[in-house]
Amino acid sequence: MNRDAQIAQALASTPHYFMLCFMTTYADQISDDSNYWNFLGTAWKAGGTFEQQAEWIALFQSKRRNRQKIMKTGERREFSRLPKVVTAYRAYADESELQHSICWSLDPKFVQQYADKNGRQVATMQFNKADIFAYFNRRRESEILVWRKTT
Repeated sequence: MNRDAQIAQALASTPHYFMLCFMTTYADQISDDSNYWNFLGTAWKAGGTFEQQAEWIALFQSKRRNRQKIMKTGERREFSRLPKVVTAYRAYADESELQHSICWSLDPKFVQQYADKNGRQVATMQFNKADIFAYFNRRRESEILVWRKTT
């Protein structure tokens, strides 16, 4: 078994709350660029949070090739169909999240349900597709990741 396969196996058994630690530990040991992005997308979906966003952004800013591999094939197809400007939604507890969060959803019903369940409010914002660097629909969230100011 090659090193990337060993890392993939370890990733699969890592608890969601250790995903960031896992990726920061193993990122430089992943030899194949496509694997790096695939593992990073999987790790983000399992354990990405606003509170640790700055550390995740450092991983997302990698200069490795094949960045599109952060998304699964179907997600890349859906991403290609997004309009030039998208309306996105976010459940938030603190308004400071709205100017800095990279994680938004295109599904207002999903966000409203999440907000109701967790005692949060819902914000709406528009983004240029050029600023969106990933689209995930693995949990039917229609999640986008957007380059934002993080300070």
